[in-house]
Amino acid sequence: MQVPPTPPVVPPVWYKDPTIAGLVGALGGALLGAAATIWVWRKSIKVKRLECVRDDPLALLAPSANFQGRLNLQYNGKAVSAAYLFPFEIINTGNLAVQSQPVLVEFAERAEIVDVKVETEPKLGFGEVKVAGHGSRSLRLDIALMNPGDSVRIEVLTIENADDGAEIGMKNADVEARVVSRATFQETLMRAATDTLGVAILSSVPVVGSVVRTYATLDLSRRLDRAARRRT
Repeated sequence: MQVPPTPPVVPPVWYKDPTIAGLVGALGGALLGAAATIWVWRKSIKVKRLECVRDDPLALLAPSANFQGRLNLQYNGKAVSAAYLFPFEIINTGNLAVQSQPVLVEFAERAEIVDVKVETEPKLGFGEVKVAGHGSRSLRLDIALMNPGDSVRIEVLTIENADDGAEIGMKNADVEARVVSRATFQETLMRAATDTLGVAILSSVPVVGSVVRTYATLDLSRRLDRAARRRT
């Protein structure tokens, strides 16, 4: 008896197999989502941002009725009733260079600026930093160029201030400018640093890594925004 030939085994078409089709569809969706996330991340991460970090002013001599007539301070041979040292730092925390950046600082009534100290990082080849305002209560800085990570530290000595108030403005075209206290700035960076290990691990995972990096970048930006609004 002749045995009929065995019909050839036809492999199933992958798109007709619901399991395989589902996996391929999920993978394709994940890849498209990752591509969109990377595109948004690359677009959103290009930012010009400056942080003005304020340290607490140091009262060398503050107006007080308790010490009138008993405590005397002189500057260049002139008796003064108040003297304050104001330290603050301008930092480029974005990832694009900032050019022609003005910084305006206005101190309290009756204040007179008598000395200004400027230090830059890097120290060599930083570029020009113009300072104007000696003898008045308004300080103006013009910073020619700040690359990402560059910083300018300023210490201003004033006399005859009514109090330790100071207002800072840094308006410039297409530049995000924020003013925060040193404590708030450091607290924000420390909280962001605690997430670094987890982000580093998850960033190595395909597809997921792009999403994690994007979330971490946007989250840090939101934290800095909140810190700027608190201004404490």
